[in-house]
Formats: sequence, structure tokens, C-alpha cells
Amino acid sequence: MNEATRLPNELRAVMDTLRQRDQQYRLLAEQAADGVLLVAPDGRVADASPGAAVLLGRPRAGLLKLSLADLVEPDKTVDNVAGLLVLPAGRRLTRSFWLRRSGAAPLEAEVSARRLVDGRLQLAMRDLAERRRAAEALRESEERYERLATSAPDAIVVEAAGRVAFVNPALRKLLGLQPSAAMAGRALGDFLHPDERLDVARAAAEAAAAGPAGVRLAARLRRADGSTAEVEGTATAVTYRGRPAVQVLMREVADDHPAAAGDVYRDALTGLTSPLFLPDRLSVAISQAYRHRARVGVVHVDVDGFSALDSRIGRPLADRVLRAVARRLSHCVRQGDTAARLEADAFVLVLPGLHHGEDATRIGEKVLRALRKPFPLTDGAVPLTASVGIAVFPEDGEDAPALLASAEQSSQRAHAAGGDRLESSAPALVEDGCDALELEAGLRAALAGGSMELGGTSPPAGVLHYQPIHALGTGRIVGVEALLRWQHPQMGLVFPQSFLSRSDFTGLILAIGPWILRTAAVQVREWQRSHRTLRLAVNLSPPELMKKTLPDEVKAVLEETGLPPRQLQLEVPEGHVVSDMPRSVDMLHRLKALGVLLVLDRFAVRYSSLGRLAELPLDGVKLDLAFLRGPSSHPEDVSLLTAVTAVARGLKLRICAQGVETAAQLALLERLGCAEAQGFHLGPPVPPATLADQLGARAAKPGAAGKR
Repeated sequence: MNEATRLPNELRAVMDTLRQRDQQYRLLAEQAADGVLLVAPDGRVADASPGAAVLLGRPRAGLLKLSLADLVEPDKTVDNVAGLLVLPAGRRLTRSFWLRRSGAAPLEAEVSARRLVDGRLQLAMRDLAERRRAAEALRESEERYERLATSAPDAIVVEAAGRVAFVNPALRKLLGLQPSAAMAGRALGDFLHPDERLDVARAAAEAAAAGPAGVRLAARLRRADGSTAEVEGTATAVTYRGRPAVQVLMREVADDHPAAAGDVYRDALTGLTSPLFLPDRLSVAISQAYRHRARVGVVHVDVDGFSALDSRIGRPLADRVLRAVARRLSHCVRQGDTAARLEADAFVLVLPGLHHGEDATRIGEKVLRALRKPFPLTDGAVPLTASVGIAVFPEDGEDAPALLASAEQSSQRAHAAGGDRLESSAPALVEDGCDALELEAGLRAALAGGSMELGGTSPPAGVLHYQPIHALGTGRIVGVEALLRWQHPQMGLVFPQSFLSRSDFTGLILAIGPWILRTAAVQVREWQRSHRTLRLAVNLSPPELMKKTLPDEVKAVLEETGLPPRQLQLEVPEGHVVSDMPRSVDMLHRLKALGVLLVLDRFAVRYSSLGRLAELPLDGVKLDLAFLRGPSSHPEDVSLLTAVTAVARGLKLRICAQGVETAAQLALLERLGCAEAQGFHLGPPVPPATLADQLGARAAKPGAAGKR
């Protein structure tokens, strides 16, 4: 192992030790006392905690036979003991004492005394020697860390509370600063290119949750002479001088670092994964996703206008730009992700183990931001943008070729729309050679007049189906969820996955959403003539939740249709709510003020929402059994469902399970205390006329849901 590798490894080991030492120190310094004594007004020990017995090396019964004076070295602290015994009520006093221990040397302890209302004295005792040993070990670890960091070849800066706490000579050299130049106490952003400050701050914030591996980053530093230095490295959460801090370890990027000669696993120009091995990497990720019931994201990146750039600046400089693009892409992904170069200016990122398709979208947005920053060359800087396409397993393809093709098609749509943008995958050919772009054109025409009709065609283009929501135990239909279908003149009935993935990113959903709400509200009001308490459930998409006028639109529909607010259930996606809590909480409170019910959709798919559930003004949660793939046969799913239903019940939230496909699942949900359920086992989405018949049949002959 060479010196450049050894020192960073040693630094990580020291920082791990430092964290452990700091935890020990904090435990000793901040936790409750090692021992507690209760002393009667006459100085006799009235009670003792188990910790006090261990600290003093005496059984508790033996302590009760002694006075406080018996426990103190008489030649050191007798007068102080007398002072404690006359401590007035309501007063506190802390002193150091040498305490006698049975069969051991005296113990120096910090004793905190306070007079209780019953006249007794409470003494809390702490071992000062152990605290000093922990503090000394912490100090030694910090000194060793600083010695190693000082000799490290990589640039290192430690930031605490938003200010620079430590820098090593390598960073000063990289910045062109004199050894005497003051850096401590300044903001880290002072030494960054202005365009990098937000991303580095974001990486520092994410480091706390990333664990020992830290967060990878790429940035540009501002040198003292005004030039820039492009660096790459990691941000890691550490403890420095007893305070939470972030260590940023950086290394200047060399212009050229191609793969080693003969390395068939790497692209020769950029060092990224070779395109020959990309399908294998993706296939492995898909296999793991099947096993762990996860998703896989594929991000296809095309650099906009690169051919023209190549002609203008020449191949050698263009290759340097491609290598810089590769570096930035590498820093947009996590450990375990794959970054590959396909050909020329096309790249692919493989993102295994995702919980939501939106996670891939966030990486795509990060790529756009990273590539928008100018690429420095010797005679200036080159501005670039990219066309980014997203595909997600299993929604957009169930094997590697299908996912790669979907992501590439999405990238092509982004390029056709002008570039510097991101597009999600839309299904390929649906029927009769009509692809997603034609489908979108038809949707726009259908919505031109504020409706979902296509030029007066009959039946209307937009069709709502309704899936019943059953009360567990009674089997009664208590609500219906409105689900969109589209009647296309040539393709027939088209399901939402054929067009909503497009509309989520083109804004069409902002027009489709109000149509769904209004149409479903009118339909449910009709059913409420004979089923007065029937509830309507409508899904809200992330674009709708970011629309400031959403509460006004919902209020208008309620007033127009006469639907009682408490019989409208708005379902919000968990992924969006958790990723943007401040804005989501504000919007949910505005909707809640209308009197409607709010339900968190696909609850517990993201574990991060469990701890923040109480912050949201919710009435219920909806568990997604389809995502979990069968709780009755997976012990880990049973454990998860048990935990999340307990949390929801503790917050007095109604629990509904969706995606119920078997009687065994239904029985488990009843045992766990779920109030409601929906799924193909209970009833698929059906046209309004069919659901009306079901409502009539249920009213005439109610039965348990579990008997279906």
C-alpha cells in the first residue's frame, strides 16, 4: 500500500476511534450519575442506588448502616460534608470528594447535592478519574488525527457549525495560501466557486446520514490568484473537539486519467464501466430487485451539441471535456451504482436498490445541475447541457434491454424538446404503431377545451373506473377510489401507465387532475342518494401538490358538486411528502382546512416517513401490499406491517391496505387491526355501471370481506 492510500485509510480509522471516544466521553459527562445516595437530616444514609453500591464497593444493605462522614476521607473533606448537611431547601451544590471504597483505593468523585422537600439530601456521584481518562483519550485521538491530516497528501478541511475548524497544509497549497493565512472561523463557501456552494452544502448536510462511507462530491475551489481548481472527494460526518462536524477530503482532478491499458472492464477514455459489461451489471441489479422487492433506475445521458463542440475545439480538448463529464457523473451516484460510457457523448447510470421511481428522477436532476456548470479549459470555460432520460424497473421494462431502450427513448424526447431537460420513460408502442408521443398529442387535444373528449367522439375519451374500498369484518363498501382510463379512438381503452408517466413531467396531469376530481365527485354524489356515507378517494400527484391554487380548486369542486368535505379523501404520495416536508406540511394544512380527509399513500415503502408521521395533518394511511409482494409468505413483510400498523394506530390514523390479492393477506390485515382494504381479491376497478350494481348487491346482502 502506497503512502497516498495509507494515510486516508489511517485517517478513517482514527476518525472511527474518535467517534467512539467522543460517545464514551459524552456518556460519562452528560448521562445520569454513576450512583445516587439519599441522606437523612442527621447524616445517615437512608437509601442507595445499585450504581452507588458498585461505585463504593459495598452492598446496598451495608451502605444503609453508615453515615455520610463514614464514606468520606476524614483528612480531606470532613468540613465540606458538614456544609452539605446544612444545605438549605431548594439549593444545589457541587463539590469534589475523596470517597472511601471497601477493599480499594479512595475514589475522587464529583458530588452534586440538593435538598428534597422531605428534608433528605440527594447526592449524585460521578467518577472523575474515569471522565478524565475518557477526555484524555479523546484529546490524544484528536491530536493523532491532526498529525495524520497534516502529513496527508490529500486536501482536508473540517467544518463545524458552518465554519472552518481545521485545514491541513495540502489544502493551503492547493489554494495557494500562505501558511499564516487565516482560515479558521471562516465559512467553507468562501473558498468555493460560487456555483458550487449549494451542492457542497447539500453534500455536507447529507453526510450525517450517510455513515462512515460519506457522500461523494465534485467541486471547484477558488485559488488565491483567482483561478479555479477542480477537485473530487468525500464529505464525512465526524466529531471534532467534542462537536459534530464534517470532514471534506479532496484531491485535485488530473486532466487525464484513462483506464489502464488492456483493462477490458473500463472505457479507455474515461475510466468508466465499459459498455460491454453494462447489460450484465443491469441484469444483476434486476435480479437483486426481484429478490428484495426493490426498483432499479436507469439514467441515459446525452451531452447536447457535443459534435459541434468537438469540431470547434478539436478532439484533444473535447476528450478532456468528456473525461470531466465522466467525473461529474461519477459523483452524482452512490457507492454501488454503475456509471458507464456507451459511445461518444452518451452515458448510462444504473441505480440498483431504489424504493421509488422518484429516486431515479432526483439523480437525473442532479446530473442536469452538475453538467450545467462550465467545464474549465486552459483558455476559458466550456458551457454544456444534457438531455437526460429515466427508466425504472419494473414499470418501464422487466429486463436489461427493455430498460436501456426505454431510457434512451426518454433521452431522445428530451433532446427533441430542446435539451437541458429530463424526461421519464413512457411505454413504447401501445397499439397500431401509435407511440407515447402520439398519445400525448391526443391528450393535449382532448384537454384543449377543459374536457377529456376527443372531437366529440362517443364515448368520452376520459373514462373513470372505480375500485371499491371495503370495511374489514363487515365487507361493506365504504368508499371508492377513482382511477383514470382513456378511451382512444384507435387503441381502445388505454391504462394510465401508458400516458401518466408522460403527463407527470409535461404538465398534462395539472389538467387531467381537476377533470378527475370534478367528474368523480359528480358520480359519487349520485351514488350518495342511496349510499349517503360513501366516500370518494382521489390521488394527488406531486405536480398538483406543488400548485399553490390546489386548495382553491378543491374548494370549488366541493361547492359546485355539493360533495361533503368529510366524504372526500385526498391521497398524497409518501415519496413526495417525505422529500419536501416543509412545503408538503404547508399544503396539507391548507387542504385540511377545507375539512377533507387526508391519507398518506403507499405508507412505509419509505421507512424515513415513520419518524415524521406525527408532523403531518393526516386522517389515515394506505399500505401498499402490491409493492411488498405478499406479506403472508414473507416474514420480514409481516414484521414491517406489524410495526407500521402499530405506529399508525398509536397516532389514531385509519389504516387501509391496497393491493390485497389473497384471503391469507386479508386475514393477516384483520389480525393487525387494519380498518379497510381494497384489491383484486375484493374487487378490481370497474366502470360506474358495474360498481352501481355492486353497491346495490352489497346493500341487499352484506357479508364479510373475507368471504369473497
